[in-house]
Amino acid sequence: MDQDRQKKKISQSLVNSPTLVSVITVVFNGIDGIDETIASVVRHKNDCVEYIVIDGGSTDGTIELIRKNQPGIDYWISEPDSGIYDGINKGIKEAHGHFFYILNVGDKLIEFPYRELLEAKENQADVALFSVLLSDGRKIESKVDYRLRFGNTIHHQGAFYRKNLDIFYDLTLRVYSDFDINQKLFLRGRKFMAFEKVISSHSLDGISNDRKYLGEYFSVIRRNFGVFWVVVGFLYLKQGELRAKIKKLFHGKPKSATQ
Repeated sequence: MDQDRQKKKISQSLVNSPTLVSVITVVFNGIDGIDETIASVVRHKNDCVEYIVIDGGSTDGTIELIRKNQPGIDYWISEPDSGIYDGINKGIKEAHGHFFYILNVGDKLIEFPYRELLEAKENQADVALFSVLLSDGRKIESKVDYRLRFGNTIHHQGAFYRKNLDIFYDLTLRVYSDFDINQKLFLRGRKFMAFEKVISSHSLDGISNDRKYLGEYFSVIRRNFGVFWVVVGFLYLKQGELRAKIKKLFHGKPKSATQ
């Protein structure tokens, strides 16, 4: 078998077991963060959780770190792809869990919500939502209400999606395909269950925080809810920027006399 297409096959016993969650990590040249991300999942893993790692053909040593952690990974592959959402789609295709969950490189699992996920499964929830701790210390609680029409109020690192929803991430979107998925599920009246528990930490260094992709953000809103909600979304972002500037003005760190 080609060295760049290494796989650890899921055993038949795992395939036939009641796997609760498939955790999926997609990576490309992520040597600086992949080790800690994998370790955070393996630390909380048991027989009702499978772990899938999809590598996009890394050349920086990432593959060697994946091999090192192979005992805790149920399936992994390394091959060229079309970006993060292509990798996520590949991971979903290989998943056997009732839910799937995406944990990006650099992000870490803090606690695995077994009890809450079993409750969500018993209540036939389509998506189970949890809180996420950002690298700047803020806590983000995922919410599903009218605001999802103009803002991504669901944090990807706090969302567990039911596998048989047949979710497919749009590869024409570079950053906001997860936002597109969330809006479509909301439009279809899917059942969301929210829990207060903080389950993961998220790095703010990712591409999704780059403002140059705001055009894509607004295009998702437009095709799902129309132009009116694009305008609302624009005003919402401007209001947030204004609040941040005011907060910095009154609570920012004062400069020293030598500066």
